Amino acid sequence: MSELLAKRAEITKLARLLGCDEWDLAYLERTDATTLRELRDSATDVLIVDQHPSLRRLARLGRLLPVGMAARIAERSFDPLICARLVPHLDNRHAAALARHLSPRFLAAISVELDPRREAGIIDRLPHDVVAAVAEALVARGEIVAMGRFVGCLDLEAVVAALSVVDAANLARIALVVEDRSSIAEVARRLSDETLSGILAAALDEELWPDILGLIDGMDDARLRDLAESAAVDGLLELACR
Repeated sequence: MSELLAKRAEITKLARLLGCDEWDLAYLERTDATTLRELRDSATDVLIVDQHPSLRRLARLGRLLPVGMAARIAERSFDPLICARLVPHLDNRHAAALARHLSPRFLAAISVELDPRREAGIIDRLPHDVVAAVAEALVARGEIVAMGRFVGCLDLEAVVAALSVVDAANLARIALVVEDRSSIAEVARRLSDETLSGILAAALDEELWPDILGLIDGMDDARLRDLAESAAVDGLLELACR
């Protein structure tokens, strides 16, 4: 990914974290992408890691209840933000068990408030059908940034399951904000030619060309040639290979 696109992605993620418009952070475009990443990580540590004693006590109380009952209480009585702040106070196995009893919609609302770096041990324990359902709910909410942040924390099979429920245009948008760039090449290899062709076509139709560079970077020349032969996106591929 180019430095310009990397900076754009970091500003998008930082704006989502701070709950502001990207235009409010336009002045950060003069800062390099690595510094922006460090700034976002620091802001995440301050905003998301909450060690308030009342949260620890509430988490301890939740562990004393049957998992199904605790999940019902959480979904009916607590804000998703509060639930997200409780997650660091739960062990991974218990948190994953609770997640299986929550609706995908509520899980999606919680996930946008989490730091994937810290919760990988929970995410790894979730069934792929749960991951796919949450991904679908996130896209319905327009939470593209959250999707990109979690891709690097999921095993490959879970990523493929999650992306299978996402339309081509949103896959193109997710490619821009994927946190772990090293995972893109392997993900691209697991997607069908039809899916990849749809993503590239959507990039042209919806003027998402800059966004799709993240996915293009993850494909080798042989795969690009195969796509050029099987889909009407030759112009896009020619431009990408320059």
